[in-house]
Amino acid sequence: MIRRTAGLIGLTATMALLSACSVGQVTQTADKVPPISGANLATADGLIKLRDLTVAYTGPAGTPAGGTAALNVRIFNTGNQPARLTGVASEQGEVVLVDPAAMASASPLAPAPSGSAAAPASAAPSGSAVASGSAGPSGSAVPSASGSPSAAAPSSPAASVPAPGAQPGPVGSTTIDLLIPAGSYALLLPEAPRHLAVSNLTGPVKPGGSIPVTFVFTYADGTTTSAATTIPVAVPLSPAPRVVPSVESEH
Repeated sequence: MIRRTAGLIGLTATMALLSACSVGQVTQTADKVPPISGANLATADGLIKLRDLTVAYTGPAGTPAGGTAALNVRIFNTGNQPARLTGVASEQGEVVLVDPAAMASASPLAPAPSGSAAAPASAAPSGSAVASGSAGPSGSAVPSASGSPSAAAPSSPAASVPAPGAQPGPVGSTTIDLLIPAGSYALLLPEAPRHLAVSNLTGPVKPGGSIPVTFVFTYADGTTTSAATTIPVAVPLSPAPRVVPSVESEH
């Protein structure tokens, strides 16, 4: 009986020591990298880290050729001086900086043909038929000889509809200049105000695919550094629904 009691006490003490050893320690699972994750890399000097870079998932069909693929980019500046992201390039398309605030004033409509976009001067104020930020100067689309209401009224609805076959406006700006202070970071995500995207894709980008991208940074002292990687398409948070083929009954 005494031996059994002593054994139980010893076992309890051993379990307490083992459980106490894991407190405050880094577990082995903390160092494991998920089997499916974004690209992680650093610049040549090791001062700027890029983490979990992915191409935004758009669905099982992916993004077709000629389309635009948004990127998830997280940049961390661990250096002692500010750095600017001054260039991003890809051989699979044109990388642009999408900034909704800067593009808010741009008109999404195609320029209207001369003489067909304006209503009579007596029906609307000058320039009211042209969307804000359009390419045409104020009042320049109104010909001097077509002031009759009957001539302008039938064509006025066409001013709010893009012309058939018209190409959409630019997705973003090819001029990239983004400040990242020392010891700070920048999150360029599709759900954020600004993000990067690869437009005019030379080929389709489907789940399981990737896009090669090169980043160039310029420090405050004028020196530059770069990092190149292949960014994979992100994995959806939930699997796509299974498609069950229909089987026709044979008679």
